Amino acid sequence: MERLNLEQLARLVDEPPTPEERAVLEGDPGLKRELAALRSQTEALGNLPAVLPPPGSWHELEKKLMAAGLIFGRRENAYLWRKWLQVAAALIVFIGGAAVGWVTGSAPAGFGSAGAGPEPASYASIEEAREAVGEAARQYLAAYGGYQELQSAQGLQGRVRDPAARVAAIETLMAASRAAVEQSPGDQFLNEVWVRSYAELDQTIRQVIADWR
Repeated sequence: MERLNLEQLARLVDEPPTPEERAVLEGDPGLKRELAALRSQTEALGNLPAVLPPPGSWHELEKKLMAAGLIFGRRENAYLWRKWLQVAAALIVFIGGAAVGWVTGSAPAGFGSAGAGPEPASYASIEEAREAVGEAARQYLAAYGGYQELQSAQGLQGRVRDPAARVAAIETLMAASRAAVEQSPGDQFLNEVWVRSYAELDQTIRQVIADWR
């Protein structure tokens, strides 16, 4: 065995290496550092706040999705079915208000002035400012989605090979960025990362739905 591939390294995050794999790791310090980084990243991701419903709630969610016409019954492959169910759930979260923060009234500050110049907008009340931020986010998401659709129609945008995996990755990014925004609500960069994540999630979900049909 000359070198371990990424799939083998990912397995070694949670499993002990075989004697052959251990020999490869011992002979390649760079590979050992890569494995250590994967383990550290996995531990850090495990400490992020949850962004999906508890496992026990998927059955109830499945019935609601079927009643809404978003899914039409189980497929033979249970793993793919669970992935699709999670994607559909994310779609409901998105449709429900573009971003959870806008709906719950905990929208992060700062995004409304993104790209508008150095001077922040002024509002008469917190509620007025929150509504403006939410509207700006919705306009951005709509514009960005249209832009990506045009790119896709003109063949300028490559398709994602594994949309379900990308959804999971984006959800992780959303959780991390939201936690960061809660710590620094006035940070424009963190706010933009948070909202941009929702835009990317929406686009990926649209691709999953198109492929599913």
